[in-house]
Amino acid sequence: MGTSTWSRILFVFTSCLWIWLSLSPAYGQLQGKVNLVNSACITLADSVSAGLLISDEIKIQKSEAAVAAEQYSAAKASVLPTIKASAAVLKQDNSKITSRAEPESYQTTAKVTLNQPLYAGGAEYAAIRKTSKQAEAGAKMADAARIKVIRDLTSSFFQVLSAQAELQSSAELRDVSKRRAKEIRARVGIGRSRAVDGLGADAQLASSEAQYESSRLALDAAKRHLSSEIGREVQNVCDISPKVNGHLKDWDDVRQKVQKRPDLAATDLAVSAAGDNVAIARAGHQPSLEFGANYYVKRPETQKTYGNWDVSLSASLPIYSGGMVGSKVNEALAVEQKQLSIARQLKQSAEDEARDLWESHVTGRTQVASLEEASKKSSQYYQAMANDERKGLASSLETLQALNASIDTLRAFQKAKLKFEETIRQLHLVTNDVEGALR
Repeated sequence: MGTSTWSRILFVFTSCLWIWLSLSPAYGQLQGKVNLVNSACITLADSVSAGLLISDEIKIQKSEAAVAAEQYSAAKASVLPTIKASAAVLKQDNSKITSRAEPESYQTTAKVTLNQPLYAGGAEYAAIRKTSKQAEAGAKMADAARIKVIRDLTSSFFQVLSAQAELQSSAELRDVSKRRAKEIRARVGIGRSRAVDGLGADAQLASSEAQYESSRLALDAAKRHLSSEIGREVQNVCDISPKVNGHLKDWDDVRQKVQKRPDLAATDLAVSAAGDNVAIARAGHQPSLEFGANYYVKRPETQKTYGNWDVSLSASLPIYSGGMVGSKVNEALAVEQKQLSIARQLKQSAEDEARDLWESHVTGRTQVASLEEASKKSSQYYQAMANDERKGLASSLETLQALNASIDTLRAFQKAKLKFEETIRQLHLVTNDVEGALR
């Protein structure tokens, strides 16, 4: 058989094999796996879930909350009675005792003691109030730390998403510049374009390749940062679905929700706890009263005439301590004023941040729509200029300017769109709506 006959047979065999593979379930499963690998990406919710599990900031805040809870338990114990058992054996030198009675060689004492503080100037109850508020504030700060970590993770996620979009735009510019440089060289070769146009196309290509490399490095850095925050390698992140702010009606609604944030509630508790600290310091001027009781399981022979128990009521009144109590009171008052200033500052800062996010959200939707329309028009303008250049109706410089304007407008649109979507999610988070931010 001739060469052409063998070619036909090989073509038919190859075609049949391709059709059989296409219809084969195994091929379909393999193709599905390939598509899955290529399309595998990490979502915002996945990033947040992974980041929350390994966040040291949350672990630290939970530990501090646990410490505050234990301090509250210790403060409550200060007003409860204490009971303890004790025993002692005493050996004395009796070589000089002249009485005929045989002295006891070892004096043994075993007793159970109860102590009940009755009054300590109110410091004990102020300490209970203070530590109770600190424990509650610790729990709220743990919630606030969780929201802060989610906000940081959201910001890092959108940085990767923005870097991915920037890299895609840079790749498109590079590809267009390659095609354009190739076309210009061909036209220069046949005399339809000037040599200087070829130089301009080559310069544009070199610039686009430099932009592409810069975008690639920026994406790698953003992915490394997100990977370190979630404890797993990030190849790429999934695109996000458009979100609306259905739970927020107006600025007054946002402001009310911000004021209920756990971190701001914790600052109010810190102010109140500082006031209790003033009461604790002032209690140093007050008398203290304590009740005590002992039950003797065993007493020395010389003390058995006193029976098996005794009780006591002791009181003390501070008269002078070198001004230490007054200094502690002044120190506590200064700390209270400091906490008041911190609380006002944090509340104002939170309100200002929320207001900025709200204003960005209000204007962002219009900005995104305008830039989207501008991007479409710029792309159409570039295509028209490229066609006119081929017909000799436009210069290479004009086409190059139109290309750069088209790419710049597309980048501005992509950045505005992603910034708008991040702003909405951050707005949910500053109003303590985690579910709404990740939905």
